[in-house]
Amino acid sequence: MRLAAHVTSAVPIPSGVVTFLDGSATLGSASISSSGIAYFDTALLAPGVHSLAAKFQGFTKYGFNFTTAYVAAIFSPSTSSPATIVVNADATSTTLSSSATSPTAGTAVTFTANVGSAAGVPFGGATFYDGSSILGTSSLKADGSSTYSTASLSTGTHSITAAFNANGPFAGSTSAPISISVLAAPAMALATLVSLAPEASPSDNSSSLVANVSAPKGAPTGIVTFLDSGTILGTAVTNQSGLATLRVDTLGSGFHSFTASFAGASEFAPGVSPALYDQWSETGPGFTVTLGARTLSVKSPGSQSLQINIEPLSAFRQQLQLSCAGGLPAGYDCTFSPGTLNGGGVSTLTIQPIATSAQGSSRMAPLYRLTFGVLSFALLGSLTRRSRGLLLLVMATCFPLCFLNGCSTAFSESGTQRSVLTIRAESGTGPEMIVHSTQVTLILTHAK
Repeated sequence: MRLAAHVTSAVPIPSGVVTFLDGSATLGSASISSSGIAYFDTALLAPGVHSLAAKFQGFTKYGFNFTTAYVAAIFSPSTSSPATIVVNADATSTTLSSSATSPTAGTAVTFTANVGSAAGVPFGGATFYDGSSILGTSSLKADGSSTYSTASLSTGTHSITAAFNANGPFAGSTSAPISISVLAAPAMALATLVSLAPEASPSDNSSSLVANVSAPKGAPTGIVTFLDSGTILGTAVTNQSGLATLRVDTLGSGFHSFTASFAGASEFAPGVSPALYDQWSETGPGFTVTLGARTLSVKSPGSQSLQINIEPLSAFRQQLQLSCAGGLPAGYDCTFSPGTLNGGGVSTLTIQPIATSAQGSSRMAPLYRLTFGVLSFALLGSLTRRSRGLLLLVMATCFPLCFLNGCSTAFSESGTQRSVLTIRAESGTGPEMIVHSTQVTLILTHAK
């Protein structure tokens, strides 16, 4: 739609700017031509009734008398009468398709929405839903298509839809739902665990994403797909250590949600990493986070530590906080020393059980036994003959147990627990907030 404003005066107006208004909202501005006309083109008027007006900002014409400037003419500001227009929405239709209708849990699936209209190719974005839950939003391409990829759908049936968000003259529309049945991996396949760690190379301003794929035994080999907020960044093949590395171009500012999906192999089940969140403003990423190891093994009831290196970029000098953002098993504690760094430095992460260890209970056993004995014999002197007989029976049962374990109810069992621990570093607040995350494979072994 082209808007035109004609500014007139008894004397021709040599120059000036016209601002176009939609009610009290500014649409844009344009300079008047030599004939006093200003044009403004827009395709962003939403469907509905609009009250449009044009406001001439005024203009002062100067003259010169030899070396002295003087005001030759003043053209006062003026505003047009409002013009009411009705913008009719152009109907759209949205269709949805999927790269797979029965994917295995942990594998990547891509949904494609195609948005069309008889009035032309719509522009804007499409939002993808799993039932009523938003999966994500993706921009439409020049042909009206939009894609969203994920490997994080749980096992079971999912009803997926795509909705085109009304934009400009185009009305919104929603696709018919498609049913996706996410299958569990074969029972004989070994479960895999995928952790993800971004790695920056300040020397050439590049970045890499490294996925660590592990299993209870063996080294999984296969293809890993790397995703960022619904977009497939690329794929890489794991090496003999289970590592897959994807070099990516310089990542832009804003919000990133990274995941890595292992496609599985003959004896290994597919797997996907927990989402890894990064965020920074246009001023830059600020700092990098590097772990001393990709795997951290803790043998209960002991503890284990991991070094975390924060490297500042450019002139970053802000304070940042470290935390465990997810994946810490119940009964364990996560501490950082120090938990706050100024600009950068080294912190030590320690993982340890929260509950009192069996060793501590053993050290307290003599005290438990002494207390039990003193209280028991004190009670014997104050009870009747019949009550004494009952207390003696209880003592006969509990006394040997107290000598064995100090009367503690805590126990340990053999086994190994594996999880992915997400570590997060945050600095600043609001739009200037910087967040960087990384992950480590955590292996907890419970001693017999």
